[in-house]
Amino acid sequence: MKNNFDIVVQKFGGSSVATPEKIREVALFIKERLTSVPRICVVVSAMGHTTNELLRLAHEVNSNPSKRELDMLISCGERTSMALLAMALHGQGISALSLTGSQSGIITDEEHSGAEIVAIRPERVHQAFALNQVVLIAGFQGMSRSKEITTLKRGGSDTTAVAMAAALGAKACEIYSDVCGVMDIDPRVIETAEILPEITLSEMSAMSLYGAKVMAYDAALLAEKLGIELLIAKTGDQKGGTSIREVAIKDTKKSTFALTHLLAVVQCKIPIEDCHTFNAGYFLCGHMKEGFFVAYGSNDLAQELMQKGDLTGGFGLITVHLHDQSMMASALSRITELLTLKRIKLYDAILGYKHISLLIVDNDLEEALMVLYDGLKGLEEKK
Repeated sequence: MKNNFDIVVQKFGGSSVATPEKIREVALFIKERLTSVPRICVVVSAMGHTTNELLRLAHEVNSNPSKRELDMLISCGERTSMALLAMALHGQGISALSLTGSQSGIITDEEHSGAEIVAIRPERVHQAFALNQVVLIAGFQGMSRSKEITTLKRGGSDTTAVAMAAALGAKACEIYSDVCGVMDIDPRVIETAEILPEITLSEMSAMSLYGAKVMAYDAALLAEKLGIELLIAKTGDQKGGTSIREVAIKDTKKSTFALTHLLAVVQCKIPIEDCHTFNAGYFLCGHMKEGFFVAYGSNDLAQELMQKGDLTGGFGLITVHLHDQSMMASALSRITELLTLKRIKLYDAILGYKHISLLIVDNDLEEALMVLYDGLKGLEEKK
């Protein structure tokens, strides 16, 4: 489908709709956006920490609730947000219609609490557009072919927004939250983190996979596969944020420098003769070393795999990932030097095509990020 430059899909995260006041602010923001784009489809997350609160309630009444009933329960969070936002828009004199995932035509597989979207038939969205209505869609949910309410994986509202943008042929998908855009390092750790004005879709999916929390990985990967142009910005910001395209407009001679990290990483050592029994896609990174395939994955996944095979594992690790294709050949020696000066042990380093993965113990995370950010960013700026 060709891009329809009259349609924009916007997604607002839970922090953006956490209170009635914030919902009214979002309504004003949408009203302003309507001056430049005639048709807006809005995907919303649940208010604040609503999903966690609903999960807590579920486990208070049953320590092992069924996944079907969990989907029925937690899908209410996004429905609350969409209805309240529709009311706020009505209060601003804007015609708006709220739709659940199923009403908006989102069809998923049969999996509860982790479904995948298999098709979107947005007839009611188009009908609403024909009536000049803003459409509010409950994110994170859909309906299976057997008419069951399903929810997607965590971060599923991002996936809903990207998939709906593709189905509508929207010119862009705008992701709004309480952060200013994609940063070159976690600003909660490094206060001097800088916003990346623009990156490519492949860079976004890689950063999401390796720890950037600004966008769910499944959504970033889907946007990359479908070529959906993205904007990630702070709610209320009309001009800032990070622009994400298939090919960035920036000076192609300068690569994107960024550091991401993942907690609770486990090392698995798989004998070479057993490698064929494991899917490499299970792991974040890995390489052949001393007669083993040494791989790294999430704590839950790694422990599950170690129960299934004759594996050994190491715990208490984190990964730090350097994203900068132009530095791949020269950065490793500089990384080793920087960490050695601070007496931070580098347990492993894996050189990839577009990134370097570093394994260190979790207690060294903050100091490692600080020294690597200062040392490598300075090296990047001298190019």
